[in-house]
Amino acid sequence: AGTPVWINKLFVAAPLRIVTGAANYHDFAGFSGGPKGVLPGVAGQRSINANHVRMFAAEPGGGFHPTAMNGETTANPTWSDMAEAAHLVEPDFLVNVALNARQELVAVGAGTLIGGHAAACDSAEKAAAPLPTTSTSAQIPSGKAPPAGIAAAVASSASDSR
Repeated sequence: AGTPVWINKLFVAAPLRIVTGAANYHDFAGFSGGPKGVLPGVAGQRSINANHVRMFAAEPGGGFHPTAMNGETTANPTWSDMAEAAHLVEPDFLVNVALNARQELVAVGAGTLIGGHAAACDSAEKAAAPLPTTSTSAQIPSGKAPPAGIAAAVASSASDSR
């Protein structure tokens, strides 16, 4: 089943939709910024939950999807789903910054959702190597229970890695 797309009605109705963010390496979305300015940025919780489940492999107990990782956007199911949702509301303009490992500004990518984001990602890649992804389970903020689908996938992943 596809991701239910719930987007903030003020963003959808806005006469000018500008997405901002930073294009940094992201553990399972490839990069932050870009489409993440819409999903999860201005999306409803149901959309966010459905999207984040895509970080896991399709088969039960399969752990994390092999392309849901730092720096990967081309074959990344989480990023592709975010981009598809963002294109439904087609932001008018994007501004994403690229930072180095010291969190210093090294470039600004601006323009279309994908083009401006790609420019910032290219600069981020040149400025720093990706951080290794070694996590074997998703972290849930203290006092919050994960949605049922995420909890089952995390439990399967954790038991497979032992």
